[in-house]
Amino acid sequence: YASENGKATYYYTGNVVDGAVVKGYRNLGGLIGTLQYGVDVNGNQIKNVYILVDQVTNYYGDKAANAGEIAGRLSADSRFIAPHDNIVENVNLYLPEWTTVNGVLTMELSGNITLFDGQPFCDNRDVDQPYVVDGNGATVKFVADDISDMSNQTNYTTFSSANNSAVLVKDITFTGEFPFMATGYWHGAPSSQQGLKFTTTLDNVKIIDAAVMNLQVSAQALFCDGETILNNCNIYGTQLSSYETASVPVYDLMTYNYSVTTLNGGKYGLVGSTSKSPQGTMIVNGAEIDTIENWYIARIASNHPNGEKRGLYINDGSKVGTINTHGSTGQWTQLHIAAGAQVDTLIFDANAVNHAKFTSEWIKIADGTVNKVIANGTEFTLAEFKAFYHL
Repeated sequence: YASENGKATYYYTGNVVDGAVVKGYRNLGGLIGTLQYGVDVNGNQIKNVYILVDQVTNYYGDKAANAGEIAGRLSADSRFIAPHDNIVENVNLYLPEWTTVNGVLTMELSGNITLFDGQPFCDNRDVDQPYVVDGNGATVKFVADDISDMSNQTNYTTFSSANNSAVLVKDITFTGEFPFMATGYWHGAPSSQQGLKFTTTLDNVKIIDAAVMNLQVSAQALFCDGETILNNCNIYGTQLSSYETASVPVYDLMTYNYSVTTLNGGKYGLVGSTSKSPQGTMIVNGAEIDTIENWYIARIASNHPNGEKRGLYINDGSKVGTINTHGSTGQWTQLHIAAGAQVDTLIFDANAVNHAKFTSEWIKIADGTVNKVIANGTEFTLAEFKAFYHL
């Protein structure tokens, strides 16, 4: 906080800031936080600095962030005008300020950013209106210093808003170490299993080589709740964080209870559903997926808002290496593999599936779309499988 305080002019000159991380709630600068009155700032060097505005931790109300490469908050009568004759090189300013663009709350990135110490990318406090996050092609890299930065209580990023408010995230790449990302869950609101609708659309979003946390039963880079639409997204290469010791299955994308997830194009590694979510629906339109695993499919009451949509749909133009399904409660919802789709191997869990439950009402597989089927431990061609189970 620099001010002349009614005395002679203060000078800040000849200083060098190199390799610093400045993080706080507001009034953040590479050299000075708040600059007032007759202060002269010149001839300084600000290099390789990360300035991170965090308005989530210890949140105490909406305030202007006031962040800048050299000085953060400038008083109206400050004589300082950046960059003056200061030298600024490779200053990474993360200022998640929202503006209204064409009537929609919007946050735009102006370049690549790196986030430290468990900093969430997007504020996961309650947002009660539709919004857009526009990455403009930038990459966001997360850096964790220790296991405390991987907390799923405070450090995960959620793209969601109030019930029936649509959210759009586009043209952005995420990588590095972070707990996970989630869609469709409004912080503090009931989950979508109550019939609430949370719609999140991801356009050209990449989550590449993420290192994520152990959530006791699994780990995942993207956790989809509510209704999530992914258009030309690439999510693969996810691993467990280097700070985790216990081994759990690691998914690139995971879906939750009563969710509806649509993949329109793009590339995915390991995709699954939680063991507690047999009522999820996934619709695959022209996407490439290495493996769909742990897919519990079960029919739910038709009076649920999304009742008869439940199921797994592999549509024309889609390519899937392996689909490994599991039965749940002995009831089956729909598994559709349409003409024009390609699936190498389809597996039905021998321990969970009674073959009497295979019916043409719930399982519809176009000829020529699956190379082989393993049902209850027996390998079939698709034609043999259909004939054996009268599909």
